[in-house]
Amino acid sequence: MITSYCKALMFVCLAAVLPTNVSFAQAWPTKPVKIIVGSAPGGILDVTARAIGEKVSEKWGVPVLVEGKLGAAGNIAGDYIAKSLPDGHTLLVGESGVWGISPHLVQNSPFDPRTDFVGVAQIGLVPVFLVIPSSISASNLTEFIAYARKNPGKLSYASGGQGSIHQLAAELFKSMAKLDVVHVPYKGGSPAAMAVMAGDVQMAFVSYAGAQSGLVSGKLRMLGISTAQRSPSQPEIPTLSESGLTGYAISTTLGVIAPAKTPKNVITKMQNDIMEAVAIPSVTKHINDAGGIALTGSGEQLSSIIRTEYDKFGDLVKLIGAK
Repeated sequence: MITSYCKALMFVCLAAVLPTNVSFAQAWPTKPVKIIVGSAPGGILDVTARAIGEKVSEKWGVPVLVEGKLGAAGNIAGDYIAKSLPDGHTLLVGESGVWGISPHLVQNSPFDPRTDFVGVAQIGLVPVFLVIPSSISASNLTEFIAYARKNPGKLSYASGGQGSIHQLAAELFKSMAKLDVVHVPYKGGSPAAMAVMAGDVQMAFVSYAGAQSGLVSGKLRMLGISTAQRSPSQPEIPTLSESGLTGYAISTTLGVIAPAKTPKNVITKMQNDIMEAVAIPSVTKHINDAGGIALTGSGEQLSSIIRTEYDKFGDLVKLIGAK
């Protein structure tokens, strides 16, 4: 009799508790969502995070806050996400530097992107652009390569620092064009662009935003974009591949990631809403105007890209010995 009573009581308790647990699991978000970026305000990551955050905030019914975690070439932002609670309330808008490049620049990286991150949605690509001082007479890529070959070891290129996408793009360019050009690292893409404008170096791969002031002033000449296809927002700029360096292509992926073990149903909800947000013309324009190329992919696709780029960029970092 006691046994039957206990069983009945247990059943009633489970029946009462189960709906509460299920609804709790589905009740997301329960507080403001924080989007981390690893770059300074006004850059493509910050601009993109704010444009997307504004749209998804309307869908999620909570504030979406953008917070910068700058430093260590993205490692600080990456480590913060890796160690955040996997409840869907902390995300990162980042690019390949965080999961493909930065972990290889330090010994004993505090996180492993392949196991500590999960993709939420791919939202674009970030190309870099080859610029030279307008004082150099070369008007196109072929002429500049010929000029560089006539001056082996006498020219230099600027980058945003050791292991940056600016350096990797330049080293790939040097290898494919068979050039002898000396690397001069600077503390960021903007100082690198300014060095080209001043004539201190003879070339650099920089973001479109970083090149703007030099293009407006006439101190920079842009020779091409690093991606395999032209940018929809700058269609007049040829790719380096079509300009004579056949097969040249390098860029970073722009995406939203979450800590590993974030519930799959939450990932799916965020993925769908973020992809819808990127497709809104005003958001697409924000990304493209900031120098990116807006496009979307699923969280699973981004997770696969993270694993692939971790190996691909890791090999490049090792090849050039960047630290």
